Amino acid sequence: MGERSAQDLSTQPPLGSLFTTTIQSLSLSPQQAKIVALIMEGKKDETIAFELGLSKHTVRDYLNKRIFPRLEVANRVELILKIAALRCSECPHDRCPRK
Repeated sequence: MGERSAQDLSTQPPLGSLFTTTIQSLSLSPQQAKIVALIMEGKKDETIAFELGLSKHTVRDYLNKRIFPRLEVANRVELILKIAALRCSECPHDRCPRK
């Protein structure tokens, strides 16, 4: 009991989509928001570049020169933690462990 089947998991929305409202509230450009959403899904630079039709160097430039400074984070881990914390603070119910 409590285990999910592969079919149940395949119907779940991508992790990045769970953070859509939070990401949109960060005043990022549409391209920056897409990159952040893909990072939230655990994608690597090469995969993000392929999905968005960019080079991996462009993705890294977006991260290091635009996204990280704007969000005042130093790396992906801090980015993920910051967005997760922001989403949790927006959580409308009392069951959120951070409240």
